[in-house]
Amino acid sequence: YRVNVQAFDASNNSAERNATFMVLKRDTTPPIFQNTTLGDKYEVGIEVSATVRAIDDGPEPLRGINRTEIEITAPGNNKELITSDESGNFAYLFNKSGKHKFAFTPIDKSGNRGTPFIKFVDVWRDVAPPSISGLVFQEEIRMGETQQVNVTALDDIVGVSEVSLLL
Repeated sequence: YRVNVQAFDASNNSAERNATFMVLKRDTTPPIFQNTTLGDKYEVGIEVSATVRAIDDGPEPLRGINRTEIEITAPGNNKELITSDESGNFAYLFNKSGKHKFAFTPIDKSGNRGTPFIKFVDVWRDVAPPSISGLVFQEEIRMGETQQVNVTALDDIVGVSEVSLLL
């Protein structure tokens, strides 16, 4: 549409200005969840940085994802709502063990809400120590000789972060 504005003063001077605007088609297309980099298992106390992706096929210039709302239900039915940024990035600190429910709802630039995607994440507290086996060494050596020690350390939950030999 084109608008023409004219103004006249008492001395019969005039000014004119034109402007053009468009009426956009209303966007009613909801965005669609694609994926998330959030894993399936984490340990209590871990802060996770992850990403969520969605697509939006609404009309230009309204096309695009504004944010994703993430409703997290922790054990005990404790709910928390966090929001991703426009790029889909979010962070969450797991502070309770048990199954966590994540409901990802993408929201486009027109405010349309997509169908929530549900993902469950298991969170645990590691209380089991690693196992040590296969400790092999020479029981007697002479002064100045090198001693070789072989050992196997395993932890099936989070893995072994360090093996130390103290004399």
